[in-house]
Amino acid sequence: MKFLTVIAALFVGLAAGASSNAKCAKDITAASVDIGQATIAIVDAVTDCAPGFTSACNNDINKALAELTDATAQITAAVYECGGNTTPACADDLNGILAALTSTVANIDTAVIDCSAGNKDACQNDINAATKSVALIGVDIAKAVADC
Repeated sequence: MKFLTVIAALFVGLAAGASSNAKCAKDITAASVDIGQATIAIVDAVTDCAPGFTSACNNDINKALAELTDATAQITAAVYECGGNTTPACADDLNGILAALTSTVANIDTAVIDCSAGNKDACQNDINAATKSVALIGVDIAKAVADC
């Protein structure tokens, strides 16, 4: 789990070197921070949801979803803000981030259903899938920092 916390910190560091387009860079930086916070919440959910759908599990999931929603809004804004300066590589990176965010949210939505139903194994599998999905976003963030 320490690995994912380090990844969360890296998102912020990577974004610090983001695009020269100030608004575009601001959007990518904001998304990086949100994704980092979502990563921390998902890591917390791994432990808090192990016994079932506890209030701590619910709080972690809600925090992760809120941060991922904010990150999606920031990346959507980046698509617009990076507009005139968007290279095909930048557009691909931003689309990759949006796809990974969508996948992560889908994993968390499924976790809510499985955790609420008391299906502990499926709940943990869903949260683990979300953990992997959110970790992969870092690759596209790093590319976007360079390409946008």
